[in-house]
Amino acid sequence: MAEIYVGSAGWIMRPHFIDENGDDIDVSTATTLQVKIEKPDGADVAKDLGASAYGDGDLTDGWADYTVEVGLIVMAGDWKAQAYAVTPSRVIPTKPHTFTVKGNIYSA
Repeated sequence: MAEIYVGSAGWIMRPHFIDENGDDIDVSTATTLQVKIEKPDGADVAKDLGASAYGDGDLTDGWADYTVEVGLIVMAGDWKAQAYAVTPSRVIPTKPHTFTVKGNIYSA
């Protein structure tokens, strides 16, 4: 993953829903498909996921995308993200992921 700095936007979070054997999980029937993002200060936000251009584009292969919006990455530190899908039969979480956001030298 490329380095991430405070204020960066336009990059893609791409969670992959897989089972304990590493096989894709079809999340195309999900009624909720989101990624929960926790900031270094403990505040969190949920963002909707869409089908990933990386996969087959219809969520049957477990790939989803969220394009990071302007104004989300507002502080340096360790961030956490975990996607989840709510289907008619169960809730499916991905493995949690931690990423580090670096501060900038300048200030606007």
